[in-house]
Amino acid sequence: MPLDFQARSTSSYDRVSGITALVSRILPAELADGTQGTEYHYAFYQNGKRIGTLGFLGTDRVFESDGWREHVFFFDLGHDWLVQDLLALKKRIANLDDDFIFLQQFSNGLVLANVGQAYKRENLRYVATTTMAALANSAVVFPAEIPASRGGEIVLAEVSIRAHLPGSSHVG
Repeated sequence: MPLDFQARSTSSYDRVSGITALVSRILPAELADGTQGTEYHYAFYQNGKRIGTLGFLGTDRVFESDGWREHVFFFDLGHDWLVQDLLALKKRIANLDDDFIFLQQFSNGLVLANVGQAYKRENLRYVATTTMAALANSAVVFPAEIPASRGGEIVLAEVSIRAHLPGSSHVG
């Protein structure tokens, strides 16, 4: 059953499977290299019943170009145990899709769960990444045409939201 998550106010939802990805906590964190990052916690429900949780770290950066400002949040899913946790959830929900496709679709649910904020003062982008090594160590075959960075990072999903303020008619 292909997953097709849609954004909601503090979650994303796949109508066919009945799965909700709920952002339960976002906290500041110190990363292994000593830099500041973000800790994300998600809870997953299927038809109202809790089916799992996932926590991971990420980084964020602000880019400015030609007067435009964009805050980019990177979800680091590039660890064997994270990939294996997601594949265990795939098995639990009896999803029959290819493992890599499932990871892309589920990662899309993760990034979309952050879209429905009340308003955005700046352009936002959420990017879920993994690594070739984490996929290989978890026996996930990925298509050769999927581009990877020189460091072996692969983008699983991303979403961009344009800035808009309360009372404006613009939908990001």
